[in-house]
Amino acid sequence: MDRLAATAVEKILAGERLSPMEALALWDLDLLLLGSLARRVRFRLHPERVVTFVSDRNINYTNICLSGCRFCAFYRPPGHPGGYVLSREELARKLAETRELGGTGILLQGGLHPDLPLSFYEDLVAFIRGYGLQVHGFSPPEIVFFAHQSGLGLKEVLRRLMAAGLTSIPGGGAEILCDGVRRLLSPGKATAAQWLQVMETAHRLGLRTTATMMFGHLETRAERTEHLLKLRELQDRTGGFTAFIPWTFQPGGTALGGEAVGAHEYLRTLAVSRLVLDNIPHLQVSWVTQGDKVAQVALEFGADDFGSTMIEENVVAATGVTFRLSREEIVRLISQAGYTPRQRDHLYRPVEGNIREARPAQASAGAFPPETPPEGAAAPQPPAGGERGNSACPPGTSAPWPPPDAIPVALIARVGAHRDFLDRGVEYEGSRLLTTPFGQANPVHVFRQGGLRFAVLSRHGEAGYEVSAPFVNDRANLYALKTLGVRRILAWCAPGAINPAMAPGHLVVPHDILDETTHGPYTFFPGRGPGFIRHQPVFCPSLRRALLAALEGCPFPVHDGGVYAATTGPRLETVAEIRKLKLLGGDLVGQTLVPEVFLARELELCYVALCYVVNFAEGVAPRPYQPGVLFEGLATEEETARVQAVEAAFGELALKLLPALATATEECFCSRLMERYRRRGDLGEDWRTWFP
Repeated sequence: MDRLAATAVEKILAGERLSPMEALALWDLDLLLLGSLARRVRFRLHPERVVTFVSDRNINYTNICLSGCRFCAFYRPPGHPGGYVLSREELARKLAETRELGGTGILLQGGLHPDLPLSFYEDLVAFIRGYGLQVHGFSPPEIVFFAHQSGLGLKEVLRRLMAAGLTSIPGGGAEILCDGVRRLLSPGKATAAQWLQVMETAHRLGLRTTATMMFGHLETRAERTEHLLKLRELQDRTGGFTAFIPWTFQPGGTALGGEAVGAHEYLRTLAVSRLVLDNIPHLQVSWVTQGDKVAQVALEFGADDFGSTMIEENVVAATGVTFRLSREEIVRLISQAGYTPRQRDHLYRPVEGNIREARPAQASAGAFPPETPPEGAAAPQPPAGGERGNSACPPGTSAPWPPPDAIPVALIARVGAHRDFLDRGVEYEGSRLLTTPFGQANPVHVFRQGGLRFAVLSRHGEAGYEVSAPFVNDRANLYALKTLGVRRILAWCAPGAINPAMAPGHLVVPHDILDETTHGPYTFFPGRGPGFIRHQPVFCPSLRRALLAALEGCPFPVHDGGVYAATTGPRLETVAEIRKLKLLGGDLVGQTLVPEVFLARELELCYVALCYVVNFAEGVAPRPYQPGVLFEGLATEEETARVQAVEAAFGELALKLLPALATATEECFCSRLMERYRRRGDLGEDWRTWFP
């Protein structure tokens, strides 16, 4: 082992980033050593023995394509008798079948068709979302083509697709991000710079994306390394990639031809990818090109995700490679490899309650547990997390908290809230996508205004109401914010009014909670004891005073105090339930502040809520039922107009309130709420050591 490779190994074991030359030196390491190092990094990022997968369908809306890529056996040029555009009837059949088979989303891609307008793609996305499925759609070359054909910029094309319901973007069309290779493979498709520009634009709009690499054709290992480094650099700026998927070129039926590389080179490339891409959370196996047995082995070479059930797949199948796995087979393969299978969606959020029977099998002989270093090697140190590692600091970390670049205040708000600040030209530092001991948090967007840095997190999704209140991962979201140094939180929410004095369009700063929920989890410490603390006052008194002072002169009516009655949802309440809540003293009714506020207190965060009333609760005011409108007509047109005025002022209002909260004098006990458990020795001084 030469000195450069030895240095690379030492830095990997120490949790440090590899330089470009050190990354290149990895290719010369022994395959099994590479695998053990990649496996170590995998467990550093994801300590649990869990392997995720998604149940979805690959739908190719057309095979007509102008690009003419030499590696593609699927496309047909315009006018070819074998060309097609998927009919709406056939699409509806595929979507209904996907739902019946337990699918949660659609991977939507197609050729660069010269005659389809942008409205075709908008309608396509909206139609799919109408079936309750996520749309992981349109690779960067497609987005570039849409922009060219429509005469619009990339940002406007993406905004329109997001408005139609686009959930995330797949990393297809990357091939090798070196233009010398791309000119030989796909001269009619997006350049490397254009591919990266689409992804950066998407990330800054709040879209999550994956990244891919197709290798084993004309490229060199140095060019593979260059590809990985370009992805790492972009991820440093945006944090928008959720996963990386390398897969091998399949030559059958293609103009390029040749022979496919074998499993040895695939596993080597997979391991190198995990070691170089220290800031992309997930690494996915490619069973569709490698088969099930190699995919199982790949779980010991850095991968933590088994990819998709692929209810349908056409592009790789066109080359003659036809590996197929059912959902049950994927669950069995993951379990037999010694891991717990867990279904996820396209945003890498767990799909709850879907695998009750699966248990990991005994780990294979000779496999060392993640905490055991190879013989003679020093034990690895945990990563510092945050922006570079994209993982929240694990228990026992020596990294400082709060971090040197701590973000003092955060806003937890509505769907796509960060776009209000992007539209106002507020300086944007990028986003963070953190993996925590409680799962992956929603994206955290960081802004700077007048010397103040603040974070914005949307509870329910980035581009659509994707996560209803009972399914928000409050623990992961709050853990991620605290990891970034956040101490103070403003929670913006939209309840209905039980108290008729609090009309739609009014602002309310609640002072108490009436908890009628049943969903939880209500504590970071289930079965352990800590968390048995007083909740009087529920909301930070220092922040409440500062918030009310900052709201003086506000153009909307403001109510100082109110009891927020929390219900489980996602359904709305009945008339009888609202009568009960009124008798119990409720002024407002909503589904977002619980358990969020109680979990924030367990993390010793200062937390205050600002509610804007969106409607009268059921039975408070006579309202005829109106199918097809928001809340089925609980708000009149006049009331809706008042609410929309508040929503339009949201960004401006937040920019006034956040500095006041960040600088408020701390005259509260929020930072000492768990003091009793520290004194008893139940909890350590460093909050990051509290969680197993």
